[in-house]
Amino acid sequence: MPLHFYSSIRTSPRQDGSSDLEDVHEEVTTSIIEHHPELARIMSPDERGAVAGLIRGDYGDPVGRSIISGPLDADKQDYLLRDSQMCGVQHGVYDIDRLRQSLVVVPDPGEVDALGIEADGVHVVEQFLMAKYYITSQVYAHRVRLITDQMLVRAIVLGIEEDGLEELRRLYTFDGTPEFVMRYSEWDDYRFLTHFTREEFDGSYCAKLLNALQCRKLHKQVFEDDLSVYEDQSAVLLDAPDAIRTAIENRAAEAISEYIRERVDPKEVICYTYRPKTVRPTTDDDMDGVLVATKPRPLPFGQRSRFYRSLETVQPEAKIVIFAPVTYETEHERSRLRRDIEDLLREAIAEVARDAAEEECET
Repeated sequence: MPLHFYSSIRTSPRQDGSSDLEDVHEEVTTSIIEHHPELARIMSPDERGAVAGLIRGDYGDPVGRSIISGPLDADKQDYLLRDSQMCGVQHGVYDIDRLRQSLVVVPDPGEVDALGIEADGVHVVEQFLMAKYYITSQVYAHRVRLITDQMLVRAIVLGIEEDGLEELRRLYTFDGTPEFVMRYSEWDDYRFLTHFTREEFDGSYCAKLLNALQCRKLHKQVFEDDLSVYEDQSAVLLDAPDAIRTAIENRAAEAISEYIRERVDPKEVICYTYRPKTVRPTTDDDMDGVLVATKPRPLPFGQRSRFYRSLETVQPEAKIVIFAPVTYETEHERSRLRRDIEDLLREAIAEVARDAAEEECET
């Protein structure tokens, strides 16, 4: 099943005492590598430990780490082209053969070998970065993709917290044990969707949302706004804890119910905030850490690419969107609903954010 849902699902405290709300998809991957019996049959403990160490970043081979996880890693090179083909689009297409021919091992200023690129490979890397940006903005951040992702995450959360489905909780609670690896590896998307929509789960939030996904009865996006509209409260909303999102969802459910004259369950209303990917990567994707094999000494990619430097000020607006289980027959009905409740929802969001900010100041 897709590991990216782990970043949105609560996890239990692990054996090392680490946080129970952190992103754990890399930990899940390393646990599979270290504990799965099929891998143990074909790889030695040292080999599996080395691969897991590359993922964690604690294995002393910077070139290997860059291939596994970095701005030009093998996964990014693969998924851009694979996703473009599977989605039937050209947004993520780039010259992968030329990019790979351009990769070289270069010493950094500390005389440590690092993965870099040849001097004449700068342009193909720029092409790669643009492909990554376009497929992110046109496919990964597409409205329907966001809705389906959030409905699936909400189905899991409600299935655990409201429906009390112990089987689901065990499946999505990572504890770092070999037992978790075996339990998780027995499931795939098809088994998940068909299992938790069986008759025994009728009446549960989980089954209701999963059935809606399978029948393509998707939530509708009833509201969208730039977070900059909320000025000082924008940061509070972008990283909002569950309590703030729940308050917004309750207020939104009230407004929508009153407008359509039909009760909308606030637990099925989804408030989601995000910042679209920039053209210029950040954090672990920062190309400034990639060296270009120039003479007499290697230089950071940012110093060799005017295109990359020109992206310094490009920063897309962070967004807040609300998805709800409403229906309409025409685009006119959709536009009218969004227009009529827009001010109500904007006012409700601002009020919740102000209350949260004041409460934080008081504490």
